[in-house]
Amino acid sequence: MDSPVPIALASIASFGYLLIRRKLAQVSVITVTRYAHQLTLLRLLLLCYAAWRLGDIDWRWIFALFAANVLLDVVDGFVARRLNQVTRFGMVFDREVDGIYVLVACLYFHLAAGVGAWILVPGLLPYGYRLIAWMMGNPAIAGRKRPHAAFLAGVNFVLLLIAVALPQDRQLIALFISASIVTLSFLVSFWELLRLRNESAVL
Repeated sequence: MDSPVPIALASIASFGYLLIRRKLAQVSVITVTRYAHQLTLLRLLLLCYAAWRLGDIDWRWIFALFAANVLLDVVDGFVARRLNQVTRFGMVFDREVDGIYVLVACLYFHLAAGVGAWILVPGLLPYGYRLIAWMMGNPAIAGRKRPHAAFLAGVNFVLLLIAVALPQDRQLIALFISASIVTLSFLVSFWELLRLRNESAVL
């Protein structure tokens, strides 16, 4: 884990797979002209820059990049609804960038802030979940929206942002709460995946 490159490549591969799987690659060039999608693309570029500079820029810059990402996430959702630009591509694109934010933040805390490797678990859970869903023959379930998911994601985003500026002892508390939220959320998702598989087997 001396380099974020392997995890970054896994994240890019996951994003590409979802575009192909949902047959969205053909429309992505057209739909990216929408304002909401441009804002999401800007988020992705900011996160790519943050990932590239994780180990050699001051934490204040990381905080600013993460804060800009969280703010743009709120704005692009508002713009999409206000301008009636909500699309399937936009939902997948936004969700993938959300996952990349969590992954980059986890990499920052591990590589630059010295937090143990356990902090990588929340960042990798979405990709592990999708892989397991695909192996079980039910990849579509990974894209389903769940009750309170947006609220929990918002809480987690803010916790990760605040943790960047906290002293080490308080930072660990914030990160533990963040990791617990993500882990419990995905445990529920895994349980639902197993339940649906068992129901399908009975039918």
